[in-house]
Amino acid sequence: MKREQHDLLDRLREALEDADEVRLAGELLEAHAADIAECFEELSDEERSRIIFALPPHLTAEVVGKLDEAVRGEVVEELDTEALTEIVSELPPDDAADVLGELPEKESEEILEHMPDEKSEKIEELLEYDETTAGGIMTPDVVAVPATAS
Repeated sequence: MKREQHDLLDRLREALEDADEVRLAGELLEAHAADIAECFEELSDEERSRIIFALPPHLTAEVVGKLDEAVRGEVVEELDTEALTEIVSELPPDDAADVLGELPEKESEEILEHMPDEKSEKIEELLEYDETTAGGIMTPDVVAVPATAS
């Protein structure tokens, strides 16, 4: 863990110990999602849960998308279907497929039903592939760059 991440971890724990939700929210909003995700490796389940619920939805999705698979599984277990739907809706399709692939099929289907059709179709397509194949790790989103771009 880098020094900046260690410092962030200390500040997050202090805010949690002091039950200072305003300071916690401020620390989270100033931090990068990757740094928060790195801190999750060191946090207890209770600390993770409190932080997840303190994050705004767009940042929660970004953090969940950057978590190690084992930690992500533990975090996702703590969330209800409504919260998961909101998070998965914010993720890129390939990350969303990874999260849904770790859930029981019934819960994955319920989440997909509550998402916009276009996004859920992309995710369902990715879920058809084994996660270790090219199809399982690809993203269906396309980036187009004008030919005149330098």
